[in-house]
Amino acid sequence: MHVVTKAEKYLPIAQRLFMDVYALIWRSDANDETFDQQAFNDRMPALFTWLKNLKSQSKLLACGGGGFETSPGGLTIIYAESPEEAIAIADQSPLADMGKTEIMFWGVFHADLQINLHDTRLQ
Repeated sequence: MHVVTKAEKYLPIAQRLFMDVYALIWRSDANDETFDQQAFNDRMPALFTWLKNLKSQSKLLACGGGGFETSPGGLTIIYAESPEEAIAIADQSPLADMGKTEIMFWGVFHADLQINLHDTRLQ
């Protein structure tokens, strides 16, 4: 049995200190009336696999779905070492071809994110 050392336990935090935070803001190409909900639902297993993978790499800070005034959308906040890495991560999303993703560098001034309502989905 492997015992996790103190250094291993805090390694993801130490790694993140050298990464920037990016908001991946996804917006569907379709409006609310033409959105293909079934195609979206069919991608949910792949989407959660993608999110679990980001979490296992200590790159997922937050995620959630919602919508804009006239179209569905979502937000994934990640740690990345560069804008290029953030773009590569966004391009791997199973929803990438159903919409467009804007990538915003987030110079975090304050964040106190401790909301884990559906965290079991990412286990």
